[in-house]
This record gives sequence, C-alpha cells and structure tokens, in this order.
Amino acid sequence: MHTSFSLKRLIPGGAKFFLVTILFCSSGLCCYLLKLGFKEQQRVRIQPLLDLGFKFEDAVKFDQRFSDQRFRWPWEENKAYNDDEIRFAEMWLNNSVITEILLNYYYCKSSNYYTLIWLLGSIKREVSFWEEAVKFVVNGDINNDGVSNYDSLLGPNADVLDPIMPNPATIYALEKNLSKDIIRMLKVFDRDGEMSEWEREIINLAATCEISRDYLAWISEKGIEPNPATIYAIRQGLPKDWIERINPLGEDGILAEWEKNVIDNLDVLPFVYVDWAVEKAVKKRGLVSWEEYIVNNISDLPSYFIEKVFEDKYVSYEEWMQAQFLLRFSREHLMEMSESWISNFDLDEDGFTNEFEVKIMSSNPYVYNRRFAVLAYGEGLSPSWGEQTRYVEEFLKSNGFGESNIYRLYEENMTLQKFNQVIEDVSVKSREDDLVLVLLVGHGIKDEIYFSDGWVSYRRIRDILLKIKARQIIIIDACYSGSAKNYLMSEGRVLITSSREDEETYRGTSFFIFDAMRNKKYDLNNDGYCSIMEAFYGAKEYIENKFGNHPQLTNENLAEKTYIVEIYLSG
Repeated sequence: MHTSFSLKRLIPGGAKFFLVTILFCSSGLCCYLLKLGFKEQQRVRIQPLLDLGFKFEDAVKFDQRFSDQRFRWPWEENKAYNDDEIRFAEMWLNNSVITEILLNYYYCKSSNYYTLIWLLGSIKREVSFWEEAVKFVVNGDINNDGVSNYDSLLGPNADVLDPIMPNPATIYALEKNLSKDIIRMLKVFDRDGEMSEWEREIINLAATCEISRDYLAWISEKGIEPNPATIYAIRQGLPKDWIERINPLGEDGILAEWEKNVIDNLDVLPFVYVDWAVEKAVKKRGLVSWEEYIVNNISDLPSYFIEKVFEDKYVSYEEWMQAQFLLRFSREHLMEMSESWISNFDLDEDGFTNEFEVKIMSSNPYVYNRRFAVLAYGEGLSPSWGEQTRYVEEFLKSNGFGESNIYRLYEENMTLQKFNQVIEDVSVKSREDDLVLVLLVGHGIKDEIYFSDGWVSYRRIRDILLKIKARQIIIIDACYSGSAKNYLMSEGRVLITSSREDEETYRGTSFFIFDAMRNKKYDLNNDGYCSIMEAFYGAKEYIENKFGNHPQLTNENLAEKTYIVEIYLSG
C-alpha cells in the first residue's frame, strides 16, 4: 500500500482559507503601496515646480509627458526637476507645440545617435542627451536674433517676437524703444528674415517721429516694401497713392538722380513720362545713353516735347538729338516757339538733324544742305568693281541722299560727254553750302583714267569740276590714280585715290571707306560719327595690310570736318 504526499494532508482545511486570505490581502496592500509610492515619487519630482507657483495639475501634466512612467525602488534615483528643466516646463506649459519643435530640432541637430533615439520614440527625461537638449531649448537662440528661446516665448517682449523665425526689424525697433503697437505694424519687415537698409530707415523715421502712425499702418496693410523711392517720397510728404505709384523706382535699392527728379516733379510731369519711368523700373531695364540724357534734363525740356517723346515709350536717336538742340535755348525762348518747331528735329529737311548740323558739321540748321553723288564706273572691269559701286549707291540712298540727286554713269554710259552734262546739271542745282561726291572707277595710267569713249586726263576732269561751287569729295579707284593729285587738289575739295601715282590698284577704296563709316573704332575723335578723314584712315589701314595698295588723301583739314552721312556710332 502506497502513501501519497498531499497539501490537503499537510494543511488542515481551516488553515487553507486563512492562507488564501492572507495572500490576497498582501497583494492588495502591495498594489496600494506601489501606487502610493509612485505618487510620492512624482510629488518629489514636481515639488520645485509647485514651489515656483505651478498649478498642481500643470506640473503633473508636464511630468506625465516627460518623465518615464514607472515605479522606482528606494535605491533608484528620483531627481526633482532642476533649473533648466523648470524653465523648460514654463516654456512647455506656455506653448507646448513650439517647445517640442525646439526639443526635436536640437535632438536631430546633435548627432545621428541621438536622432535615432528621437525617431524611435518620444523624448523622455531618462534618454541620452536629455539635459543637453533641454539646455539648448532654454538657452539657445534658434533664429539667431540675439534673444534666447526662453525669452522669445516668455520674456518681456515675447508678445512681439517670433520664437522660430528671425526678428531683425523687431529687435531693431525694440532697441529704438518704439511702442509695441508700432512694432506690430512693422512686423511685416520680418517676413523675409532680413532687414534692409530702407526698412531700417523707416524704423529710424518712426523713432524720431518723422513718419506718422497713419503712414506706418498704411505700409503694414498694403505690404509695401520700403525702398529708397518710397522713403524719399514719404519725406517729401507725397500722398499715399503717389507713393504707391512710384514704388517700383526704388526696387533695385538705388534712387538715381533722374528717379529723384521724377518724384520731385510728379505734380507737373506728363503722365506718359511717369508711366514710362515706372515701367522701366518694373522691367528692370537700365537707361540707354539717349534716355539718360533726356531724363537728366527733363525739367528744362518743354512738356509738349516730353509727351511726344514718351507716348510710344521709346526714345529715338532723333528725339535724343532734338533734346540736345532744344537745350541750347532758354526756357523762355522755347515757350514762344510752336509745337511743330519744338518737335521738328530736321528744320531744313536736308536729312541731317538740327543738333548734328550745329555740333558736328558747324553749319546752319535752317539752311538746306543738299547732297549730290555722281557715281561712274567704266567698261572692261571685273564684276567686283561694279558691285562695289552699287554698294556705295545703296549706302547713300539709305543715308539721306535723295534718289534724284544720285547720278549713275555705269559701264557704257561713262562717257566724257555724259559726265560733262551731269556735272553741268549738278553745278546748276548746288550751292556753296552743299556737298558733291564724285566716284570714278576705271582703268588708269599716269595722269589719265579710262572712260567708255577713251582716255580722259585728270586735267580735263579738273576743268569740268571747276563749274561746281559746292564742297567736293572726289574718289578715284584706278591704277596710278595718285597722279591725279597734281591736277585735282583744291581748297574746297577732298581728293582720295586708291593708290600712289606709281602703283597699280588691286582693290578700290570706295567700298572700304563707306563701310568704315559704320565702325565705331574709326571714330578717332570720339564724337560718335566718322568724318571722311576718319573713314579714309580706317580703310587705308585695312587696304595696305590686305592688298598692298597705298591710298592717298589730300586736304585733311577739310576732310576732318566733312561728314557725308549722319550715322551715330554708339558704344
């Protein structure tokens, strides 16, 4: 018979009930003690917060968010919240969203290790880098505005400071002791995180009471970015709608003298000019030299002229030249002149602007200066010679020579008889103030050039040309053409030959002379135009280097003052 071991035999029935009761009560007591211990431990942690006046429920709320929620045994550390943690608690209770953004930012910024901690779960008091992160949240300056994060949220100026974005204008306004309501008006200056010199200027004006509260409110409501133009206009006391209108003038950060002049004379300047100036600023296109001249002298020009110039929003060369011409007269004189006279840039209708005649040609703008051209090239020449002559013809027609004043003697028509008839006709039509160009292209020998009906001496050509009283430019493209100097040199005549008297001609000069008139580098005196002398020396250099001919020029003094066409060479 086996004897079995059993709890029933070991513990009597009445004792069993007692034991179960004891165990149940002990477990309940333990739970109660644990719960009581947790609350006591929490009370120890938050006591410094309570001592500083925190509400109990706020302190508990903060502790529940950032303390790890577990019971600590008596031998485990249970630190109360300290200095930076207390200030951190103040920040969190004031604005939990901003404070946690800051905490997360400093964790992420610290290192990859701490960033990983942040990614794995909520940041708690017992995780790595907690103390450093809290220190940065409280004492750091995330927006680099010179104010700690704590003061941005809870300092005396927290009501006007942004704790995250930079506050350069607000900080400067606080330094100037401006009132909070004015600073709030200027808060728009902080939206780009920078303070321009012109925003600083507005704050300075507010600090010295040079700008009214009404203007500040208007700037704030309209969102107008202050710039040199608006500040200058405000100082001038201009109406708000005018300031709005000219605001684009200063958007490049510079107020040029001509722009200042626009602001100074807004009440008298034509609207078309003001609109043009604003459009220039909006499109950020700088002034070309013609425009710059007019805008810098705008107050001395007649209003009618300004309206005519800017009605198409474009300043032409002719308008620029006419502006210079008008400024030669007093304002009183201009007021007496008719609108047609003021806007007429070519009073004598000779193809030269008034200013060009006065300034460059030293001639009378009221006297019609006719221009005649006799173009002749003979038979038996290579096609290139004819092409060069036709190039000269087209050049002259497109630059002021009238069709009826260009005489053509091409190939078989280049006879002595026809040449004589043409010169006779020109001599009748021309006067001393006029200009006659004669181009002779053909075969040549010493002292003679070949016409289609035979050889003609330069002495004979001289005798024919004596009929003309006007200034003359004679260009001869022929071999040995330098020998013509012995016969054709004259006080009122410029003679150009394609070669010396003892050399052949391999390429004519006429094409290169007229082509040089378009080239700025040959404008030796830098007056913007090429005289016949400047064009000759430009062509001469090229021809001598390229073909070996040595073109010749006589009467340099006259050539220097003689302009065949008006082609402005800018830049």
